[in-house]
Amino acid sequence: MRTINYLICKLYANFAFGNIRPSLSNFYFSKISVSLIILLWFYVLLYFLRIALNIGLETSLTWLYILLVIMIFYFLNKYTWTINQVEEFINDNENDEILNKMIWVFWATIIIPAVVYILIFNR
Repeated sequence: MRTINYLICKLYANFAFGNIRPSLSNFYFSKISVSLIILLWFYVLLYFLRIALNIGLETSLTWLYILLVIMIFYFLNKYTWTINQVEEFINDNENDEILNKMIWVFWATIIIPAVVYILIFNR
C-alpha cells in the first residue's frame, strides 16, 4: 500500500506542477490513473487465465472491467492518503529521492503488463 501511496504522490506532483494552488481534481486524476494501472494488471491476468485454462468466453467483459475500476477507485479513496497527507509528503524535501524513484515504478507498472500481454497474444 505504501508503493501505491507513493505512486499517487508522484502522479499528483506531476499533475500539480506549475499550478499556483493544488487542485482536488488533480488528486482524483492521480487516483484514477493508479486505478487504471491496477485494472491493466487485472486485464492481463484475466487474459492469461483465459488462455491458460482454455476458457472460451464469447461474451464481453466490459461490465466486469467497469465494475473493477469503480471498486478499485473506491478502495483507493478509502485506504490511501488524503490530499493533506500527500501534500505534506511532497513538500518535505527529504522525500524528493523517493518521488524521483517512483517514476521508474510508474513506467514498470505500465510496461511489464504490456510486454506480458504482447507475449501471450503472439502465441
